[in-house]
Amino acid sequence: MFKFPDEKHSSASADFEYGLTDRWEFDADVPYEFANPHHERATNGIGDIEIGTRYGILKFSDGAFALNAGVGVGIPTGDRLHELGEGRVTVEPSFTVSRWFGVLNAQLNCGWQRAVSSSGDEPRNEFEYNLALLYPVRRCTFALEGNGESNHRETKYYVTPEMV
Repeated sequence: MFKFPDEKHSSASADFEYGLTDRWEFDADVPYEFANPHHERATNGIGDIEIGTRYGILKFSDGAFALNAGVGVGIPTGDRLHELGEGRVTVEPSFTVSRWFGVLNAQLNCGWQRAVSSSGDEPRNEFEYNLALLYPVRRCTFALEGNGESNHRETKYYVTPEMV
């Protein structure tokens, strides 16, 4: 895992997706967090788990674009005291629009995360946005994502390479 020298936190996650029908999907995200806070011992472990569902409003077979909407729930399974989670329940409605450009698929995802329970002084609202480019090769898909997270305090950007 690559990390800049001034970073205190990194994570790797296992994402699970199961199609209940050709339009309806169940998702789960289980992160493994690595925290190295200043003046404290480094720690690692399971972070806050997210579960959700998405529904395909427009499929590619219906036209040039695909559109889905979903909702997710964040469950405080991580250890907040050791910076392995936020320690609160969250709800996140989102949407994704995508389009094929030859063999390359482009996706834009936007979501609003609202804390239902609060822990500490974390912001209650956070906006997440993601632009992904996907390139399928046989049974695998290679992806490069540009991600952003904004709240009233700060905005963070990061890039995520993936193989699905």
